[in-house]
Amino acid sequence: MFGPGFQVLPGVTGHGDRASEKNEMQGTGLFEQALGLERPWYVERTGFDAGQRRLDLYLNFEMGGTFACGGCGGEGCKAYDTTPKQCGGT
Repeated sequence: MFGPGFQVLPGVTGHGDRASEKNEMQGTGLFEQALGLERPWYVERTGFDAGQRRLDLYLNFEMGGTFACGGCGGEGCKAYDTTPKQCGGT
């Protein structure tokens, strides 16, 4: 999946659930740690295009996960928009 010289650092751990266990196997736990992701968020998969100098990180959340409300800050809100988004930044 990654080029020569890439390695997953020891001690990078998941969150103890099936999604994170799968991610550790794929080496995405390093990205989760670098991004400071917390449950229910996780890196689902990654993609790299050396020619375009592009790294794609696909984030997802555990089914049934709850979030803080973006408006009032209240806890325990369910997700309602799961449409994939793309950042226009560089």
